[in-house]
Amino acid sequence: MRSDKLVNWLQVLGNFGLIAGLGLVAIQIQQNTDITKAQMISEDRDLAVTLKLAQLGENPAKVVAKSIDSPDQLTTEDMVILSSLHLANYYHKSRNEMLHSMGFGVETQQFATPSNNAIATVNEFIGTPYGIALWEMWKNDNTGGGPYANGAPLTLQAIDAYLEGFSNPGATMAEQHQRIRAKLVTLRSSGG
Repeated sequence: MRSDKLVNWLQVLGNFGLIAGLGLVAIQIQQNTDITKAQMISEDRDLAVTLKLAQLGENPAKVVAKSIDSPDQLTTEDMVILSSLHLANYYHKSRNEMLHSMGFGVETQQFATPSNNAIATVNEFIGTPYGIALWEMWKNDNTGGGPYANGAPLTLQAIDAYLEGFSNPGATMAEQHQRIRAKLVTLRSSGG
């Protein structure tokens, strides 16, 4: 009689072990699915960045400088280069935001929040007259917010909020370069 109870308990424990094992397998399958999905998003965005960067030509810095100093003289080719730079930045930001929303810690502390992403985006890319014009076009196009709305909505909202804090948001990068130029002139004239 006592051995029958022991056998019954062992069977119950074995069944619990089997259920727990199946639960662990299900968890592993879900984790593998999430990792695969994250890899697919990452690879898709990396390819998009690569394709956009391939359009930049030999010296995109000249075009960026022109967008700061004389945006009215930008050619169509210049605009294609600038648009490619902006889109490469967008694909990178949206990749980070999507992976972060899936629970993957892919963002560095510098870009860990949409607000930090917005500051970096404005300072590096949108803070020129061309950049702000492109941003306004993306926001107001008939697809409902341009490319940012499809992949990085938190960054989109944060960029808008950040730009609202400027009296002249189109001059952000230009003002930074003017301050650097002024400092260099001062250093050169003082012999330092």
